Amino acid sequence: MKVTEKRRELREVTIGRICDCCGKESTEAYPDGWHIFSSMHGEWGNDSVDSVEHWDVCNPLCFAGIIKRVLEENKGYRSLEIDDMDRGFSEKLAGYIVSC
Repeated sequence: MKVTEKRRELREVTIGRICDCCGKESTEAYPDGWHIFSSMHGEWGNDSVDSVEHWDVCNPLCFAGIIKRVLEENKGYRSLEIDDMDRGFSEKLAGYIVSC
């Protein structure tokens, strides 16, 4: 025989987002125009998973801001990828976005 009990399980839910560049907060789970991406490099072999960072940005200028920050913080890593783009393309993209 099964013995059962009704329980109320607690779990973590997303109630909003904060832009990692400008700090703008939104209480919507996934507001329009929000972009979530990651950065990483592969120069530590199997330990490269420790270099993965996830970013939330609210607009293209903040996207360029995070790209610049990640490039600066990881200037010694040639294998750097941001949002699945290699380092060289990321540098050009950030410069283009800011110049618009």
